Amino acid sequence: MPPITDAELGERRQAAVDWILRAQRATPDGGVSAYYHTADGYCPTSYPEVTGYIVPVMWDMHAETGDERYRKAAAEMIEWVTSVQTPSGAATSMDFQTLYVFDTGMDILGWVRAYRETGHERWRQAAQRAGNWLVDTQRPDGHWTTTPDSGQTHTYHTRVAWALLQLHEATGEHAYKAAAIRNLEWAAARRQPNDWLTIAPTRESTHFLAYAARGLLEAGDMLDNGEYLEATRGMADAVLRSLSDDGYLPGAFDGEWEPAEPSCCLTGSLQFAIIWANLGHITGNAAYADAARRTVGYVSRFQDVDHADGGVRGGIAGSEPIDGAYAPDCYLAWAAKFYIDAVSKLLDRNA
Repeated sequence: MPPITDAELGERRQAAVDWILRAQRATPDGGVSAYYHTADGYCPTSYPEVTGYIVPVMWDMHAETGDERYRKAAAEMIEWVTSVQTPSGAATSMDFQTLYVFDTGMDILGWVRAYRETGHERWRQAAQRAGNWLVDTQRPDGHWTTTPDSGQTHTYHTRVAWALLQLHEATGEHAYKAAAIRNLEWAAARRQPNDWLTIAPTRESTHFLAYAARGLLEAGDMLDNGEYLEATRGMADAVLRSLSDDGYLPGAFDGEWEPAEPSCCLTGSLQFAIIWANLGHITGNAAYADAARRTVGYVSRFQDVDHADGGVRGGIAGSEPIDGAYAPDCYLAWAAKFYIDAVSKLLDRNA
């Protein structure tokens, strides 16, 4: 199959953006529905975490096109995210009760971007309430538990550290940068000789592997820290060895970087496409850029841009085949978001 053209990528990216706008309209509150299930339709509940980190996508589209639909969508999304922020400053998942570290960090990405775009103090204050909660709940060695009452932790909280670095840039508050570095150092210390970098000793999906790698990559770039960048590159290279010529990537790996899931986690593939595109830009290595394009081309083959059902049209499924291991039978809001981001990298927009 010939490589996908930039023109087709642009059209497909627009289809994914339109899918997100429909997912927003599928809920009554301005947030974004988490997914569309092929049997049950849209999830009726907006998802705070994902709505928060979709906000920058809407601002990117507004900056590129000038279309007021995107500015309006971003404003509605961040209003809703703020309306469900808990008094502690933390964000919850869709139960609107349990406080989650990761979700809080992802919402900071939305608040910081909204503040930068509008200058509205309300968004800065919301972001700082969230950042203060993260600083207060961080353990002395730099890690966070998933929730305050959980004993579980993740190296992919590096994405939370990345959010705190953005908050530091926006506010100048040193506590956010210090907390971010403590977590990044903790995560980097988990790096194994073969570059495995997750708490899970035997198996991890590409989605969570990429979360950990992307946090280190973005933080390493912001801090000019070669150790974090090398850790990212080690993970990216290990995964790249299993990328097929047609862009297929196994959906999970074991601790020896052997494929551990035959179905493709399309979300994780797109996340690694973003990482490879970024590494290509940083290192000048064309092999990374080629890997990113092949991966996005593979995912694009399973995006139906002509389907009569708006919940399918332009959406990105959790898995290929669609009944695979990751989020079976669902088109995911976060998969669409990462598709948009990955295509924008390939088109060198918002890079």
